[in-house]
Amino acid sequence: MTGCFLTPGDFESELTIENSGQFTFAYRGEIVLNLPNRAGSNTYDVEAIYADIEPTCYNEPATVAEPDAVVEPDTAADAADGADDWSIGIPDTAYEPRECTPEEIAEQRAEWQETIDAMRENEQRQATIMMQLLGGINIDDDETMRAYAARLQQQRGWNSVVYRGNRVFEVDYRITGSVDQGFVFPVLDGFEVSQPMVVITAAEDGTVRVQAPGFASDRGLAGMMLLSGMGEMADAESPVQTTANGRFVVRTNGDIRTNNTENGPADEAGMRVLAWMVDGLSRPKPETLIRLSR
Repeated sequence: MTGCFLTPGDFESELTIENSGQFTFAYRGEIVLNLPNRAGSNTYDVEAIYADIEPTCYNEPATVAEPDAVVEPDTAADAADGADDWSIGIPDTAYEPRECTPEEIAEQRAEWQETIDAMRENEQRQATIMMQLLGGINIDDDETMRAYAARLQQQRGWNSVVYRGNRVFEVDYRITGSVDQGFVFPVLDGFEVSQPMVVITAAEDGTVRVQAPGFASDRGLAGMMLLSGMGEMADAESPVQTTANGRFVVRTNGDIRTNNTENGPADEAGMRVLAWMVDGLSRPKPETLIRLSR
C-alpha cells in the first residue's frame, strides 16, 4: 500500500560524513505532509457546486422534412445558393433556453443529488483509507496533529517539533550515527512514507552513497507513483505539490567519486563540501558517492 509524501518547505539541511564512518545529519525547517488534492480530506463542499445552479432547458431543433417533401430547386443557381445553408429547416428559436417544466426540474435535481451522494461516498472512502495509511491519525484535526508533534518530539533526533497547521510541521532534527547501519530521513511513527528525503547506504568496498530523492524539484515520477497507488483517491487534476525552498549540504573528508552538483566540491576547513539548491526549478535528486579511507 502506498503511503503519504513528506516534502520539505523552507529548510536547511546538512550532512557530515567522516572517514571513520561516523555521520551527523541535521534538518531545520518545515516538513509538509503532502497528499493529492481530495485525498483524505474534504477539500471542497460538493453541495456548493450545485447551490447556485438553476435547472436549464432548451428548445429542441425542428424536425427536417422527409426527402419526398423537400422542394426541388428550380435552377442550378438556386441549388448552389442553398448548398451551404446548413440551417435550412431549423427555426431561429432552436436550442434557445426556455422555462423548464416541473417534471424536468425534478429530473435534473435528482441527477444532481445522485452526483453529490456519489462524491460524498467517495470522500468517505478516501478518508478511511488515509486514516489507515496514517496509523489512525486524522490529519485534518489540528489538536490531533499537535498531539502527534509532541509524541514525535520524544523520539531520538527530533529536538523540536511544532505543528503549524495546514499539514505543516516546523522541526529541528539532528542525529549522529554510523554509515554502516544505513540511514533514512524522515521516519515518522505510524506514517507510511512513500519516498524519503535522504538515504545513506554503505557498500562493502568502502563507498557510501548519499541520495536525497525528497529534495528533487522534479517530483513528477514520484507523484505518478503515488497517484497510481491510490487509484480513485486522485486524478490528473490532483497532483502532489511541493513548495520546497532550501539548501542541502554534504561535508566530508573522504574521497568524493561522483556528484551531481552544479559547481562541484569546494574546500572548506579541511573538508570537501557539496551544495545543492532546492527550489521550484526542475532539478534531479541530489546524489553523491564517497569513498572512505577507514
